[in-house]
Amino acid sequence: MVEGERVFTIGSPLSQSKILTAGIISKVEKGALISDININPGNSGGPLFNGAGQVVGITTFGEQDRSGPGVSGIIRIEEARELLSKAQLVAKSATARPSAQLLPTEPEGAFPLDAIKDKIDVKKFETKPYSADVGKYQVTMITPVLKYYVMEKDRIEAARERSKRNKNGGVEVATEGGTIDKFWNLRNWAEYVGQLRPVVQVLAIPEVKATGKSMFLSLLALGAGAAGGVPMMTPLDLKFKADFYEMTLMCDGKPITPIQRGKIEYVVPMQSYFKVKNRYTYAGVYTYPADAFDPARCKQLELQVFSEENPTIPDRKLLELKKVQKVWTDFDAYRQQQTTPVTPPVAPTNQ
Repeated sequence: MVEGERVFTIGSPLSQSKILTAGIISKVEKGALISDININPGNSGGPLFNGAGQVVGITTFGEQDRSGPGVSGIIRIEEARELLSKAQLVAKSATARPSAQLLPTEPEGAFPLDAIKDKIDVKKFETKPYSADVGKYQVTMITPVLKYYVMEKDRIEAARERSKRNKNGGVEVATEGGTIDKFWNLRNWAEYVGQLRPVVQVLAIPEVKATGKSMFLSLLALGAGAAGGVPMMTPLDLKFKADFYEMTLMCDGKPITPIQRGKIEYVVPMQSYFKVKNRYTYAGVYTYPADAFDPARCKQLELQVFSEENPTIPDRKLLELKKVQKVWTDFDAYRQQQTTPVTPPVAPTNQ
C-alpha cells in the first residue's frame, strides 16, 4: 500500500442496506492505514479493498470532522494473518464439522404500515405489555407496532414543543425531566425505529441504582437534620447496576437462535450528587423472528440476561403469557398480508 492509493469498503451499519464507500490512503504505518474513507457506526470490522479487489485491511474506527470527511483507522491485513493461520489450523484439525442447520434470516417484505395507522391510538397506547424486569435489566420487546408508537410519540412531542416556543415568542420552555424514559432514548436510533421490519427486537437496558456511599451520606444527613429539627437529604449518586454481556431466549428449555445479536453503547445523563453527568453502559438488542413468540410453538418463553460482571450466571425471567400473546398478535396484519394471494396485472390487449 502507498499513500494516495484508492481504497474501498462495504458496510452494513446496524444491519441496514449494504453501502460501498471509497477513499484515499493518506498515511501508511507499520501496523495500520489512515484514510479519509467514511466508516459509519456499526461498520467496524469490515474489509478494506484495493483497486484489484484484494483485502488489504480491516476497518476499526472513524473520527468525524465538521470541516471535512474526517479520518478512519484500518488495521493492516498483515496484522491479522497470524490469527487467520491459527483459525485455519483449528478448522482442519477439528473432529466435528459445524452444523449444517441454516441460520434464521429476516423475513421478506415490510410490515403493512396502513394496518398500524388504522389500529393504533397514540394517546391511549399502552407500553407496559411490551416490558419486563429481568433481574438488573429493563427488557422491552419491540414490535413494528411499538416502533410506530415511538416515532409518532416523538413527532407529537416535537410539535407540542414547537407550539410552546411559538406561544412564548420563541423562548425555550423547560420541560419535565430527571427521569429515564427508554422510549425517549429510542428516538435517535433511526436504524432501529425508522424501518418497520417484520421482526421482534428484544432490548435489554441495565437498571439504575444509587451508590452505597451516596445512600449512606444521604441517610447520615437526614439523621443529623432530624436531630436539629430540619430533616434533609443530600442528592444521590446514580449509576447503572450492570453492563450487558449477552442474552438468550429459551423456548421450553431450548435456546432460540436470533437473527442478529447487537451490543450498543448506552448513554444517559444522571444525577451525581450536586451535578448531572453522563453515565455509560452497554445495552443489548437481539433480533428474533416473530414465530419465536407463537404461543402454540412454546409453552414457556424464558429470557436469560448475562452481565459483564458475571457472564456465567444469568438473570432469568419467565415471560408472562399475556405479554407473549401481545407480541404475537401485533403481527396479525403481516401474517394476513403474507397469506393473501397477489393478483397479477392483466396485460393490455391490442385494439
